[in-house]
Amino acid sequence: MARIVKPPVAEPDDSVTDDEEFDLDWLGETTSPKDMGDPKMIALYGSPGHGKSWLAASICMVEGYYPVLIIDTEESTIGTVAKFPDDRIVIKQVKTVKEFDDLIVNLINKKHPFKTVVVDTMGNQLDRKEWEIMRNPPKTVGGAEDTQKAWGMLYNYSKKLIDGLRSAAFASVIVFHEKEEKDKIGNTFSRLWINGAGKKYIPSKPDMVGLLRCETDDDTGKEERTLYLGADVERATKTRFSDIGLPTKIVNPSMSSVIGIIRDKLNETKED
Repeated sequence: MARIVKPPVAEPDDSVTDDEEFDLDWLGETTSPKDMGDPKMIALYGSPGHGKSWLAASICMVEGYYPVLIIDTEESTIGTVAKFPDDRIVIKQVKTVKEFDDLIVNLINKKHPFKTVVVDTMGNQLDRKEWEIMRNPPKTVGGAEDTQKAWGMLYNYSKKLIDGLRSAAFASVIVFHEKEEKDKIGNTFSRLWINGAGKKYIPSKPDMVGLLRCETDDDTGKEERTLYLGADVERATKTRFSDIGLPTKIVNPSMSSVIGIIRDKLNETKED
């Protein structure tokens, strides 16, 4: 019969007093709860023309998030960011997978002034990578195209990319198009347009995933933009700020209003 060995249990140190000072250099860099309040990664998705690029770029008006670098993968910034201050935004258009990858590596590993990086759209970059893999897919031992391995390569690329941005020293806003799918019983579900297994992993990393839509106000007949946040069975939206009272629906949003609400709610919580 195997002998069960109980793990050692540390006895409380009665010699420690409440006013005693400690040398905690061994702990390294730490962060206070207040400093963990602002979102570090935000994902936005929606149909073309609904204002995703403008909303993402508007983060340049939020204190602590500028200067901003916008990585434009599909020329979606044309005509949408002209009214923002030139000293707060730099736009870099990329047209190849290598150009994008080299830029991300440099942003993560080299010193630069940018406090936020916007990728508009991330979906287009992943589509380019998919095409690159599928035009010359790996082969099986017998010489046939190994599509399973090819999709695995795309997943690994997507995971490495999103993990790198998540752990970077700067904040990020990643933009996607919307894709609607139907389940087996015909219910419609709105999700980020991501092909392959990455569609499940990538949405798990941002602090917020927001769906932006243009809708017509029933009373005025005017079109207004609505940002949907929070968990919903019909959408891929989510937020880690629901417990502090962040609304799940914000009309005519800007990043100043969204992050401003978060900061106000966090201050209210601390005052309580």
